[in-house]
Amino acid sequence: MIAQQLAKMIGQIRYDSMPQEVKEKASQCCRDMLGVFLGGRGMQEGHIVKRALVGNAPGIENSAQLALWIGSVTRLLDFDDGHRRAMGHPGVPIWSAALALAATRRISGSRFAEAAVGGYDVYCHVGRAINPRAYLERGFDATCICGSVAAAATAGILMKLDENEIANAISIAASLCGGLNQYAIDGGSPKYLCAGWAAMLGIQAAKLAQCGADGPSAIFEGKKGFCQGFAVEYDRALLDDTTLRWDILDVYLKRFACVRRLHAALDIVDELVGQHALNLDHIDSIDVVGSRFIAESAIYNPASVVLAQTSMPYAIAILLKFGKVTEELIGTHLDDPEIHVLAGKIRVGEEEFFNRLMEEKKGLWGAAKVTLTTKFGEIHSKTLEYALGERENPLPPQILKKKFMTLATESIDEDKAKDIFEKLADFTLISNVGDIVSELFQS
Repeated sequence: MIAQQLAKMIGQIRYDSMPQEVKEKASQCCRDMLGVFLGGRGMQEGHIVKRALVGNAPGIENSAQLALWIGSVTRLLDFDDGHRRAMGHPGVPIWSAALALAATRRISGSRFAEAAVGGYDVYCHVGRAINPRAYLERGFDATCICGSVAAAATAGILMKLDENEIANAISIAASLCGGLNQYAIDGGSPKYLCAGWAAMLGIQAAKLAQCGADGPSAIFEGKKGFCQGFAVEYDRALLDDTTLRWDILDVYLKRFACVRRLHAALDIVDELVGQHALNLDHIDSIDVVGSRFIAESAIYNPASVVLAQTSMPYAIAILLKFGKVTEELIGTHLDDPEIHVLAGKIRVGEEEFFNRLMEEKKGLWGAAKVTLTTKFGEIHSKTLEYALGERENPLPPQILKKKFMTLATESIDEDKAKDIFEKLADFTLISNVGDIVSELFQS
């Protein structure tokens, strides 16, 4: 049974025998997630979630509820990691569940990393099997449905469950998870709640399994199970192959705070503007073409931050005016006339070449071609398959550190931010992750 096989797969992970590049990527992903959490935790939406959980009480003592808050806060900025083939954002539910548990028990850095790396493999295993159908066609939020299962696996390792108990935790989470993508059309809080909900469910499932609750043995492959329910047509061969892949290596890190499908085009625009020393007055029009998934981002006059973060014209306009794309800039310029004029110069279309490319190279739905025309009649064009931050186009270490420091210093001082960043360079030097968690929550 797949759930049992997944439990066995992650049970073989040991930090000492982990490939060095996996250790380094785990460090990068953890730093990235913590930076995004620190950048988002002061936002109004995060306070709403906290009030809903504990009212006016000073803190959140329940680990599952704490995970809900951490995950929701971290997902708010749309700055978190993702996986283009499994789709969605594995890091938030995985690290949120791990941090919430570390707040209440002693967990070494090595064990912490083992659990998270295992969580990524579980997330990506089920995500690859059901996507892109579940996400693009059926409308399920991959972060929630795959993230719940991954968080259960992560929690199970940290709670020292045995193989059978972890399999039950995974199965329980897979049975109870959900999450719909209608927010991508209408906006709404489920965009960020889905990630927190997954982290919370993962911990609850692990606690239930620890106390003897069991889940359906064929929850993934069964006639009325996870894959059938979320995808109908899914890749059974991928599902059956429970080989440890170190999937964290294929996780992307973000440079811009918006949905991933916009990033390749944003990278190109940023490069062309810098390369040719262009300013706003020079630009006559920008044409972006890509797959049908790119074409769906042609959203003009978005009415909410959630919609703006999925809008190619709006995101490019923000980049052109400010040289960066952050949640704050997106949220404060929804009614900016200059941004709307700029967005009107940007045309987004579909080209069959990119649809074929998306089919040939599974998961390559963000590739784009940008053609920038100046008022002087100059035409600059470039095609980019892999946005910055992918395994094929890595995010430079200096950009990762700058991102962390910029976000972290929104809520903690610079010295503490530097200290946490350095501590996370080597998990073996962390005797208790809870000490770091305490530093974060005391700030």
